[in-house]
Amino acid sequence: MKSTDTTIHCPECGDIEFIKNNDGSVVCAECGHTIVS
Repeated sequence: MKSTDTTIHCPECGDIEFIKNNDGSVVCAECGHTIVS
């Protein structure tokens, strides 16, 4: 099943689980790599 939303993959571990912090930064839930703010 292909979803229409833009899925971000972590460049470090390839995971797609992310935590969005209050300051706007997005952090990978798996390895903690900061994606973009």
